[in-house]
Amino acid sequence: MQSFLREMETFSSLASEVREKERVVLVGTNPWFMETRYFSQWLERLRESSRIEVRLVEIAGGTERSMVDSGSCDVYIGPNLISGKRLSHVDLPVMAAGICLNGNQVPPRSLEDLESIRAWGIHLPGLSSQAAEWLQAIKVAGGGSGRLISSPNYLEWSASPLRSQLEAVIAPIPAKTSAVWHPFKPLGGIRIRATALSQHPYDFLGAAIQAAAANFMEHDGNL
Repeated sequence: MQSFLREMETFSSLASEVREKERVVLVGTNPWFMETRYFSQWLERLRESSRIEVRLVEIAGGTERSMVDSGSCDVYIGPNLISGKRLSHVDLPVMAAGICLNGNQVPPRSLEDLESIRAWGIHLPGLSSQAAEWLQAIKVAGGGSGRLISSPNYLEWSASPLRSQLEAVIAPIPAKTSAVWHPFKPLGGIRIRATALSQHPYDFLGAAIQAAAANFMEHDGNL
């Protein structure tokens, strides 16, 4: 009888471990943010938990809250603040802007340095108000006047920066690129949060998000 009970305890322990490892965490974010180096590095930190299998969910702008509320995604990460009594937030390090130059120029270190670049643009999809603030801040600082770049034009520029009339582009640093990007911190960056249900069915999810955030903050100098 005791042997049988020990076998049942072992089986129960193994079954519990399997269930934990099979739990899938649906991570939702906006399509453009999913392509950034910032997101890929944060995702890598989250995946370091052996109990979590991560699957990505693309979220259209304006539907972030409903996706989290309905359970269509377990956690949303991105720049859009979504509020609700059932939600909890974890602040992450700001995502610094990046700058890519199509020549051998020295990367600018201040907003004023942009004045020496003949033509530059800003690509900040889904964040039009912050893009406008960046343009104004650069203009006030004496960095000249740039323009906003649409997503199609940004993709065209990304394919062949050297053929573009733009000498520089300011945007979130992409995860996959053959071009050389430099952090451009004078703009102050973009605030990023991870949002999930406060009472989520996965009792380990909150701790996993907090652990990923803490680990991520230790590496924020490389973002």
